[in-house]
Amino acid sequence: MPDQTSPLQELFITTIKLGPKGQIVIPKEVRSRCGIQPGDNLVLMVNPGGGGFSVHPADKCRNLAAHLLTQLPGVLDAIDNS
Repeated sequence: MPDQTSPLQELFITTIKLGPKGQIVIPKEVRSRCGIQPGDNLVLMVNPGGGGFSVHPADKCRNLAAHLLTQLPGVLDAIDNS
């Protein structure tokens, strides 16, 4: 039987507090799940309009950006031909 695990079952949501110097602590479970360690580079992305932000390991963002760039010509062709 195929795995019936819902993506929502793996979702991790918590609250954190902004410290007096504007710093946050990334919870241990999040660091473990994302494979990040002290000293790793992270990318901070602010949503348009300032409605929130997300933080991602830089090495994973580089891989995603490279993949998207290789797909861009096909996406642009599809847009132009629609």
